[in-house]
Amino acid sequence: MKKGVLYVVVARNTTVKRIKGILPEHDEQSRKHAIEKLYPDAVVVLGDTEDYSKPIRDISPDLILMGYDQKLPPGLRQKDLSCPVERLEAFMPYKYKSSLLRKSQGTPSGPNE
Repeated sequence: MKKGVLYVVVARNTTVKRIKGILPEHDEQSRKHAIEKLYPDAVVVLGDTEDYSKPIRDISPDLILMGYDQKLPPGLRQKDLSCPVERLEAFMPYKYKSSLLRKSQGTPSGPNE
């Protein structure tokens, strides 16, 4: 059952580095293309490097879904948003948690993991 348009905002490389202290394993374009491939009906956009709320203002969503381990970006508070924020459940975190994947590959983890 279709409930509306799905928008996905992909964090910019510089934003990930600023928040997590490390660059993402896959660059922003690779992540964007992977999501577009998995969800061809979704509208996938890159976030803004300076104003985290810009995509939210541009899209004006009815609901924001965040990953189970995601936080709102610095300076952005839930009460400032015009819609509710809900958390998604973890999808097989024992298999797909990025810190576990890095550990199995011998790559150092970021400060938040």
